[in-house]
Parts: sequence; C-alpha cells; structure tokens
Amino acid sequence: MLAVYLIQEVSIMPHLHVIQALHGDCLLLEYGDPPHYLLIDGGPKAVYANDLHPKLAEIAANGGRLHGVILTHPDNDHVEGLVDFFTDLWMQKASMEPPLIAVEAVWMNSFRFDAEAPSLQAIFLPTLPPDLSDATAEPMLLEGVQEVLSLRALVEHLGIPVNPGFQGGLVAQDTKPATAPFAGVTLELLGPTTAQLKRLEKEWDKWFARREETGLPLPAAMPTPAAAVKPDSDASIPNRSSILLLATVAGKRILLTGDGRGKDVIAGMTRAGLMVKGGSCHVDVMKVPHHGSARNTSPDFFRRITADVYVLCADGKNDNPDYQALEWLVTALKEQGRRATLAATTLTPSLVQLQAHYPPAQWGYTLTVLDAGRHALTVSL
Repeated sequence: MLAVYLIQEVSIMPHLHVIQALHGDCLLLEYGDPPHYLLIDGGPKAVYANDLHPKLAEIAANGGRLHGVILTHPDNDHVEGLVDFFTDLWMQKASMEPPLIAVEAVWMNSFRFDAEAPSLQAIFLPTLPPDLSDATAEPMLLEGVQEVLSLRALVEHLGIPVNPGFQGGLVAQDTKPATAPFAGVTLELLGPTTAQLKRLEKEWDKWFARREETGLPLPAAMPTPAAAVKPDSDASIPNRSSILLLATVAGKRILLTGDGRGKDVIAGMTRAGLMVKGGSCHVDVMKVPHHGSARNTSPDFFRRITADVYVLCADGKNDNPDYQALEWLVTALKEQGRRATLAATTLTPSLVQLQAHYPPAQWGYTLTVLDAGRHALTVSL
C-alpha cells in the first residue's frame, strides 16, 4: 500500500502533493534527486494566495524549480490560480525582482491568440505598477476562455515556451513529441485527440463571436440535476478536451485525469497500448476524474482502471464527489477483494455518508483527509 502523508518526507521517492484547491484541481508532482516538479492546474481564486504560493515558496527556498506547468483544460476551477501565479511572476519581472520560482515550460491549449497583438496585451495582461507599463486596463476575466487567454499572454510575455515539441502547437495525443520533454518522468499522453480539440476550437469561436457582438461571454452550461445523472455522461466540450496523462516515475504510475470522462481515459489508454480493448489496467495513484463526479465515472471505469490510492479533489460544491460515484468505487474494491486509500482534500457530506453506509473495514478502503490549515496532502509512492 502506498503511503499518504500530511507533510512532505525527506526522500528521493516520488510524491504527489495534492494542494487544497477547494472545488478545483491543483497538483504538484515531485520526482528525482535533486527534486524536479510538475504543476498540474492551479485551482480557482484564492487557492494560489492561500495554499499554492506557500508551497511554491517552500520549494524555491530549497533551490527547486518548476520543470513544467500543465493546464488540463479551460475551466475557472483549474486556471484562475495559474493566472494569479503568472501575474505574480509578471509583476516581479516588471519590478526587476527575482521570480518566486523558475518555470521552464507550459502545456496548455488555446485558440485565436497572437502574443504580439497590442490589443490583446492591453486586454489580457495585468496592470503594472506606475512607471512600469503603459497598460491601463485590468484583466477582464470572463468565464473560462478569457482566463486562458490571460494566462497565455502572461506566459508568452515572460518568455516561457508553450507546448514545445508538439506539432501544430496544441497538446494532443496524436501530435505529441517523439521524445520525453521532462527528464526523470515519462508522460504518456492519453488525450485529448485532435478531433476533440477541433470541437473545443468551435466553442471558442462561438465565444469570440458572442463577445464581439455584445461584449459578453457565452452563458455557462447549467449542471445536470443530481437525479438525472447518468454514468459517464458528461458532454462538456472543455471537460472532454482535458489533457489526460499517465506519469511514470521510478516504476510508479500516476493517472492524471483532469475533468475528463472515464470512457475517454479508457479509450486513450487503449490507443496508447496500455490496455487491450475490453481489458483492465492498474496504476499506483489515480486522480479521480472531475472531482469524483458520476457524470465522468461509472462502475465499469472503476472495475477496469484500478489504483492503490484514489485522489479526490472536491469540497462538496456541485455535490462532488458524488455519493453514487463513491459507491461504484468501493463496490469495485469489494468485488475485487482489494484494499485502497481514498485521499481527499475535504471531508464532504458524501464522504461522511459513505463511511456510515459502507464501513471502511468491511469495504476495503481507508479514508485520509487533509487537515484544516494544511496546504497539501502528500501521497508518497
């Protein structure tokens, strides 16, 4: 069984630091000696200031740097914390201060962007202190798309490479570089496909058309009522365009699913030759898709892709993690005669209900929850 700690151990073993990201995602993968770091998503507003910044400051104080930052998809609960982080780096550069931490590369998918366009600089780059910039407009952060454009502008103007090695400049399973981009870790890209990104680009085109006509973003899609939820039914185009990764470090495998759909994860693993059609696959750690939503998982998903540790990034918003999805997970454990750890950032009502109706000792799981006031729960492999 893998160990789950509330504090970081001094070791060369890989760690997955699950940052307290409220209803969003923010993960730090640590590996190698000396340690290397990958940051996956930044959570919603307040996550950077409250929990991610202190963790990055700790890493930087020990001589660490971010070998990569990955935005899985353009949703606010994944991107806003990254906008805050890179705004910080931009302000530090403009003030001729050393950066909080160095960043070597960024993976993200965006469309209709020109880093040199003055109008985009004015709209998407943050206002700098007096005498440091001619920019006068505050960032206009509107549902999802504009946050990603703000992030892209910040990254470009900091001179950080975006999607290095990917054909066509987009992160897709069928355009991945021939060689691994980050030393010490193997990243097997499971999704999205170019076809999924084309659908996402059409959604962005609609957003731009709406903004050009009215100055307003497209209305956000309403969540499906809990009673109407069907397994693995998420139709959100941004969610289904999530960057899906299997990271392998020192023989340990970490499945990073963003807000993807379980059947898309299975399809991506099949395309990558990691499992045969209709077969199964085991990983050491799984970040449960879409904060444990039943719309992105199913009984079949939990039976076919198994893990020793299931990471649940959710605080109860939108009922995540869904009680139904938790039932599917522990039922699969019982059927398989396995034991596993559920590592959660918040003790949500659904987790309390799970423990009451499915006692851990009888259903093969241990629940570990991040203590209030701590910045991260650390899974050590």
